Amino acid sequence: MVEFVTVQDRKRIVEELTGVQTVLPPASIDEAREGFISLEQLSRGLTVRIPSFEGQQVGARFHVIVGSEGPNAGWGAPGKIETLVGDTLVSIPADRALAFRGLQLKLYYFYFDADPPTSPSATYFAGDDIYRPVVDEAEDRVIPLASVNNGVNLRLRASEALSGGALVSVYWLGTACEACLVRHLRIETDDEGQDVVLPIEPRYLRPNKYGTVQVIYTVENADRKWISRLVELDVEGDLLIPQAVYEYQSGFYKPGPAPACRREREDSYATQHAWDERWRCSDFFLCWR
Repeated sequence: MVEFVTVQDRKRIVEELTGVQTVLPPASIDEAREGFISLEQLSRGLTVRIPSFEGQQVGARFHVIVGSEGPNAGWGAPGKIETLVGDTLVSIPADRALAFRGLQLKLYYFYFDADPPTSPSATYFAGDDIYRPVVDEAEDRVIPLASVNNGVNLRLRASEALSGGALVSVYWLGTACEACLVRHLRIETDDEGQDVVLPIEPRYLRPNKYGTVQVIYTVENADRKWISRLVELDVEGDLLIPQAVYEYQSGFYKPGPAPACRREREDSYATQHAWDERWRCSDFFLCWR
């Protein structure tokens, strides 16, 4: 008689036989100091270190991931464990490491012989001559409604470019023309090494509801010029965006949120909307896409 064993039973049997459950340690970047990677280190390339752990096997497959919010800045590499003892090292070439400049990074790896196979993550910040602008109140690249009505703080992180005497030009470009803003300022010597924080009034936010704002700034100092990365944020409106309850596409029904995809004419979606206290029975609204 053949007895089938479930995945859970197999895991339990293996643990009973070996007496060891694989615990994956977080990976690290050798060149980082207190979570910061300098621009000079980026230009030389980086070394990812996976510490030796109990239960690692020669030939076992892994995959290292460095994620970031920047476009085309993520990196990953597969590999195999080569020794039963000792750390595993993975090199990131300089040209790929330089793509991380000015970004928050998340480092982790998959070790496919473990269950679960995902390691704990570690976060790092990569240095640069100039950093992208930040809206303090933004959440997941969205400016929430409360901040739209009260105003936000635009932060320019201290950098080499923002040194004494530098001329800074900030461009706040909204979907609505009347909600665009340009400001010029000069960095005083006493302010060198500090973040520059600019208050953005509600009048530059409210007209952009349901739209976006793009923010970029330039710095000129001693015949040198720097241009920051462009940041685009969605601006929340009075009504929340409808979320799909289910998806119907090409004859298939799938419960849950509809994934981001190209929608053909024959597709149909049912949506739900968060309740708004201003709504009354018999009210109606239109949705379009």
